[in-house]
Amino acid sequence: MFHKWLTISLSIAFLLASQSGIQAQDEAGFRFKSAQTSMAGIFRQLAESLEQEGHPGPYLKHVKAENERIAAKYRAKFGREMTSYLPKYMTEDYINGLCQQWNDLSPKLKLAKLARESGRLMQLAIEGENSKGTSLIVIFNDHQDRVYQDMTSGGKRNVGFEQLKRKILQVASGNEAEILAETESKLSASERREFTRLLSRPKFSKADFAALERFYDGPHDRLSEYGKSLLSARIFAGQRGQGVPQSDAVKYSAALQSEFETLFGKLRDQLSPDFAVELIAWLNGVNEEILKMMAFEFEMGLMDDSLR
Repeated sequence: MFHKWLTISLSIAFLLASQSGIQAQDEAGFRFKSAQTSMAGIFRQLAESLEQEGHPGPYLKHVKAENERIAAKYRAKFGREMTSYLPKYMTEDYINGLCQQWNDLSPKLKLAKLARESGRLMQLAIEGENSKGTSLIVIFNDHQDRVYQDMTSGGKRNVGFEQLKRKILQVASGNEAEILAETESKLSASERREFTRLLSRPKFSKADFAALERFYDGPHDRLSEYGKSLLSARIFAGQRGQGVPQSDAVKYSAALQSEFETLFGKLRDQLSPDFAVELIAWLNGVNEEILKMMAFEFEMGLMDDSLR
């Protein structure tokens, strides 16, 4: 449970002894929409909030407030309590404590700058430099469909934020082709593997023609339009003699990951090993809390829609 990071070690308190007071949250700051049923929309909104506010607290408080608003609608309609979408530890005190820690650590670790840059890079990873959208939107849409099917199946839940986290980290590490192949639901497992192999090539040459011909004679017509466009781009790249550039989804997801790794490296260099490990664990915990809340917001949005 991430709430164990609410009481960071006394060494952190000693380090921050010179930092008195807590930065006030801007209650009139970023204006959030009601709980959304679009994962891409949720990510866009978080990115905009981080870039504007330089702090994860406003988003966490937004999701907490949405849970309470939707619970009230549920209570009014059915006369009983809605099962909360949030874990029991996600209380107002917990969120306020996390915000206080963030504010205390921010001057030393430059967390406001990190949050704003994270928001900027997130928006570029989602929208791309041309603002036309990247593969992340395809991945988010596929994930939200899987979550909806999982929620309505009546069985044990198997799809949630852990799967989403894996996909995002895979994109950042350069395995975009594998994740995109997973979104092609009309392909068999072996066909998805072949599609992944084809997408791993930045351009097609004569040596690829046999494999391409087999794929076009078989599963090509069952690809999504986006999947077909990825193959076409590599064919045109081969004709031009230069590979397709690294996608903005990969480029900016990797840049975002690099921002955190750079900070982690500085902590390891400047602090004792145990202290560095504890701070890195806390930062990773905050990131994971945010991702959890995004997954919860999507499910809340579905409930809000059903209550209408």
